[in-house]
Amino acid sequence: MVSRRTRPRVLLKSGAKVAVGWLLGTTALIAATAVLHHVQPAAGATSITLRPLATGFNNPIDVGYHQPTDKILLSVNYSSGVPNNFDLIAADGSHTPFSAVKGLTDEVYIASVRSSPCQAGFTVGQSFVGTGTPGVIARISPDGSQVVNPWVTLPGETGLLRGGLAQDRYCVFGGDLIVTTTTGDVWRVTSAGVPHEVAAHLAAPNSFEGPTTVPNDPRYGPWAGTVLVTNEADGCVYSVTAAGKATCSKFGFDAESVRVIPPGENYYAVDFADHSVLTAAASEFVGIVGDLLVANEDGVLQHVRYDPGTRAFTAEQVAKVGQFEGTTFAPATVAVVTPVPTPAPTPTPCTGVSIGGQCIVLPVTTTTTTTSAGTPTTPATGGTTTTATAGAVLGVSTISGGLSVPSTGGAGTRDAVLLGALLVAGAVTAGGASLWTARTRRRGAE
Repeated sequence: MVSRRTRPRVLLKSGAKVAVGWLLGTTALIAATAVLHHVQPAAGATSITLRPLATGFNNPIDVGYHQPTDKILLSVNYSSGVPNNFDLIAADGSHTPFSAVKGLTDEVYIASVRSSPCQAGFTVGQSFVGTGTPGVIARISPDGSQVVNPWVTLPGETGLLRGGLAQDRYCVFGGDLIVTTTTGDVWRVTSAGVPHEVAAHLAAPNSFEGPTTVPNDPRYGPWAGTVLVTNEADGCVYSVTAAGKATCSKFGFDAESVRVIPPGENYYAVDFADHSVLTAAASEFVGIVGDLLVANEDGVLQHVRYDPGTRAFTAEQVAKVGQFEGTTFAPATVAVVTPVPTPAPTPTPCTGVSIGGQCIVLPVTTTTTTTSAGTPTTPATGGTTTTATAGAVLGVSTISGGLSVPSTGGAGTRDAVLLGALLVAGAVTAGGASLWTARTRRRGAE
């Protein structure tokens, strides 16, 4: 016979188990819901997918568009320029040398003239490049057969044209060729080869690269009608007026180039870290046409726009690669590397309970009878130890195994609620069973 002195201890343990069960179930419910909330993506974020072209290159450094052939024009073989400086990339990814130019050193960048209302005497397909010689610009004919080197030597210029060439297609600098140098100078050069210095020594000597002109449109705020040029050394995107006034804007990274997003054109960029050329389809930019893209030396691509309400520029990261160098937009399309699909995982049979598409493995519970002296008995053959799943009638003292719950990932909140409810129900049932057992034993003792 079990002594009546054990009843308060039994009842106390049973009541405590009910409270603990409620606490564990509620905690699990809150935790599961919190995890689901944590993995939700940020609303309204823009994302750009960059894919490598289906071809290999030898040290590409800049990318442009050659309108007469409707091909991508690439500066390759950095930094020697041997055996050639430029390639044309066809739609299928094949490439052929463009012109006999070779041996131009350093970072050789390209500005190829395209049809626009602002050609200002330039011929479509003419290409202007740096030469690796301070202040010297070379001109290549549209078919690549003729090279004039030097075409223009900028007077008194000691800096290289490293990444600093763009023909003004927005009619804000008279259609001139915009040239920036490593000494922080900004020039404009007419189609007749007449240079004019716009600004001098914007910052400490470094790479002033990736320039563009900006349409004279209020949507661009203080950048409207200016030249934008980047400087990876201080992280500035400099806005330079025709009068030579320069203003720095920073967006947290090492700015390498800046481009206005045109309608219906694909984006091309050199990832120097991977020695590849990447592209993003024009469809990726629907909704942000007319805004700007800033590519950074450290591989971050940012979407930048002016907010007239706050009178400030906002920037969001839209892609990440190894290291950006030259970038451009172009209507040409080049084949890309086709992603290899990831095989679908083989489903694992569920050995528990399936709730909302998730497999819940219930804990295994061991029940041990306590003696009047308060020590557990050791079961022998035909002893008192039993096992059961949650929800079964258990003994006085409960020892539970682990609960295996798969990651909810992007599952709905409903699954988390069901999981929490299951834990609560199991704990309440276990506690109720303990109370029922205690009451039965008390009546038997009486």
